[in-house]
Amino acid sequence: MDCFDLSFDDNTFDSVIDKSTLDTFLCSEEMFANIPRYLEGVHRVLKPGGSFLIVSFNPPDAVRVILTCEA
Repeated sequence: MDCFDLSFDDNTFDSVIDKSTLDTFLCSEEMFANIPRYLEGVHRVLKPGGSFLIVSFNPPDAVRVILTCEA
């Protein structure tokens, strides 16, 4: 499935697990375009109050910067 075009209804999942997908985007030339698109899709399919678990090789502070746009 294309993570930029998730074929699920809005508010479908209680949780979403990212196993290094975000890490992959960090290595791409289009990271500044791809990461927001990816996160928007995750947000769309998560139920309100849902959990987003990220499995990453990056340190937690680095991932936090990406997710909070503090870069």
